[in-house]
Amino acid sequence: NENRDGTWAGAVGGGAGLGAARGLRPGHCQGHTVRPHTLGPRHLPVPSSALTEKPDIHFLEPLESGRPTRLNCSLPGSCEAGRPLTFSWTGDALSPLHPETNPVLTFTPRPKDHGTNLTCQVKLRGAEVTTERTVQLNVSYAPQNLAIRIFFRNGTGTALQILSTGMSLPILEGHSLFLVCTVDSNPRASLSWFREGKALNPSQTSVSGTLELPDIGAGDGGEFTCRAQHPLGSQHLSFILSVQRSPRSCMCVPEKQDGSWPLVLTLIRGALMGAGFLLTYGLTWIYYSRCGGPQESRAERPD
Repeated sequence: NENRDGTWAGAVGGGAGLGAARGLRPGHCQGHTVRPHTLGPRHLPVPSSALTEKPDIHFLEPLESGRPTRLNCSLPGSCEAGRPLTFSWTGDALSPLHPETNPVLTFTPRPKDHGTNLTCQVKLRGAEVTTERTVQLNVSYAPQNLAIRIFFRNGTGTALQILSTGMSLPILEGHSLFLVCTVDSNPRASLSWFREGKALNPSQTSVSGTLELPDIGAGDGGEFTCRAQHPLGSQHLSFILSVQRSPRSCMCVPEKQDGSWPLVLTLIRGALMGAGFLLTYGLTWIYYSRCGGPQESRAERPD
């Protein structure tokens, strides 16, 4: 709109004002456009001390991993005719090989960018005065790196970690297990346990993803699955628990009897062999004692 004194005052436009900051020309300000008077140029200079005000960074939250997003850095009310502003971005989420010098930053956040800092610095070209603002990135991302840690309650504190589905875990009856499911996500994923595809009793599990199996019996085996559910996706990890009978629970002959049975069998075998020998010898003796006489008398007769 044109004022009575011949100057022009532009309205503040969020997107247009931010875009104009890329290459400010004489007579242009961030967020405002000032046109010169018809009789001669008139500027609205702002002292360099105005840069002591911190810039504003605008973007939609939360950021989502894998989805490009735009961040706008602006310094409302600052203007120095003929001396444009210089913008720069720094942060672990940005590549140091390709510095950003645009007030509008477009980048694709990653899970590892969550919790890192991003800084927009504004400098008046030709002056040593700078101002900056830093924000911490809140990046949402789906579950990743799902794992199951298994602790054996046998007094040794032994732990086993499962990272892939299909692993078989043998365990003896009577032992106890403590299963801990862990996952990396933001916001935190909901963890739940299943056995053979059926959800376990809530009394056995906890919100933190732990499952306790005390005094495991023969019927407690099967496929156990930890599932991580999240608005951006889900993951699951399974293993097979194979319960084996404990030596103390099997029906076995006592150790002392185990040691005496071989001796008894040997004695029985020897007795049977002795009886067979005596029977054979006795039959042979009877045969020759009855048939030997006539044969000898015939052998003594002359031809």
